Amino acid sequence: MNNVNSRLLSDKNKLSLSENDLFDRIINLKLYAGEIHSDGTSVVKDTYIIRSDWEIYYPAQNQIMTSGDTSVINKGYIRKCVYKPSIKVQYKQISSGTAIEMDIFVSNFFMMDSGGKMLMSFNNITYPLLKVEVQMGYWGQFSKQPETWEEFSTLKYHDGAEVITCDVNFVQTDKLPPDSVLHIHGFVGNCYGEPVYAQKKFKVTFSDIEESLERDKTKTLIEDYCFQNITRRFLKTSIFSAKNSPSLVIDSSGRMDKSSAEKYGLKVFCTQALKEASKKLEEDSKLTDSDGKQIDVITEGLSSNSVVEALNSIRSVTGLNCTFQALKDGNYIMCLTSELDDVDSLSTSVEQALKADTDLIAVGTALSKYWNNVLPAVYNITTDAICTILCPFFYFIDPFNMLEFKSRYALGGIVSYYANFNVSEDKFYALYMSVSFATVEDINECQIACVGSKTGVNK
Repeated sequence: MNNVNSRLLSDKNKLSLSENDLFDRIINLKLYAGEIHSDGTSVVKDTYIIRSDWEIYYPAQNQIMTSGDTSVINKGYIRKCVYKPSIKVQYKQISSGTAIEMDIFVSNFFMMDSGGKMLMSFNNITYPLLKVEVQMGYWGQFSKQPETWEEFSTLKYHDGAEVITCDVNFVQTDKLPPDSVLHIHGFVGNCYGEPVYAQKKFKVTFSDIEESLERDKTKTLIEDYCFQNITRRFLKTSIFSAKNSPSLVIDSSGRMDKSSAEKYGLKVFCTQALKEASKKLEEDSKLTDSDGKQIDVITEGLSSNSVVEALNSIRSVTGLNCTFQALKDGNYIMCLTSELDDVDSLSTSVEQALKADTDLIAVGTALSKYWNNVLPAVYNITTDAICTILCPFFYFIDPFNMLEFKSRYALGGIVSYYANFNVSEDKFYALYMSVSFATVEDINECQIACVGSKTGVNK
């Protein structure tokens, strides 16, 4: 790994910056805009890149704007950003079981399309912004200069900086020129999207698929419920380009066939303890309502109109005391609430449950391999029943990821906990996080809600 010198200081005072230095904040965005057809179909038509590390400089840009000559639009070269764009990202989850929201603020947004026309915003009717890819980190992680347009325009994981996809909910202009601010609001994943049968944006074939509403005996009740009522009814993302728009086969109950569901459906991963509790529930008694009538759990879930509603209904239908968490790749994980009391075994249980999540496997080890599960810096740690860690942003953390840091010096609300001064909390297991991060403004804060694991001897 090569070091890179700061470009903010004179040669004699330059600093040697490595990939692990939390200095010179970078945010890269890839915007996917589209068009809406008369049948309600919306597909990706154009993409735009906004980078705060590297830029493509077009010496003839003024010629394009004044004369309209677009023949020179591709005659440019890649260089470091002379003026870093002012971008702010807020990534937040209000509490366990809620969706992950993202708010992106771009100051003085001006883009030039392939025809040389200036673009300042998006129109939800004629030219909607459909999704945004977000990559955040520090200069040391992005110091390798892209050599080609393809490298420049493609956001890929490298050196601990991963890409998060946000499905856009709305776009608005918070401020008008000369200090305009484009505000993009969205969610990670298709948490509030409609079931597939209610969408008109895909080629849908209705068919009497052989798989009926009967139970899949190879799965536990909770697994089968999640597959039948979530994976087969909700897409992981509802935004596709015109080239890769799926052709879905939908049965009379409004669900995808199994092959479509495995490829495009939103998945819910269950811990082993939750599976065992589901088995015990089936063995002990049949589920009945207040009138003593047997409940068909699978059929009961078909009335849910969103993923979050379907997940919340599991507790009311089955009576299992479970909780669910949104993952940064758009899927979900479920566990028993009681598992939160045994955080050491919970991390292993979650790791086993996520082995089937192929989207997380590629980057899931970055926290351990790149950061060694250690917080690189901390502003404050408050130790209570739920610990709160305040630190600079360094990584998008999934629920139940393990973090390490010495907290014996932190002030906590439970005084009795500190009666034994040889006790500290070295390990923390994340529940959810919120991030405020900006390239130009002095904003860099990551708040992580955790449960802690106590150790008796300070290391």
